[in-house]
Amino acid sequence: MFYLKNFILLIFAFSSISCANTGSAKTSETKAAQGTIVRDCTGTYVNMDGKDYIVCNFKKLQNKERGAKISFTYEVSKDCPESDGTAVCMMYHEHAGMIRIVDVK
Repeated sequence: MFYLKNFILLIFAFSSISCANTGSAKTSETKAAQGTIVRDCTGTYVNMDGKDYIVCNFKKLQNKERGAKISFTYEVSKDCPESDGTAVCMMYHEHAGMIRIVDVK
């Protein structure tokens, strides 16, 4: 019984430590790209190489027109807390991932 309690405690400790590093919403690698702005009722996207990427911080592009070609730097994101709770239409827009715009040139 003593070993079972210690074993369970050890598993809990390791699982707590491994989950502590998963909170990062983005990677630290910044990439430069060119793309076209795509907007519909589901959100703001940037089309790069024929694939749409949803823009988490879409307000950085609010002064750009739909269809505009832009040069920008971005980071790949794991989640989009800015759009949590945002009402969207019932349409599905397939995308290749989530990005966070760092700078628009």
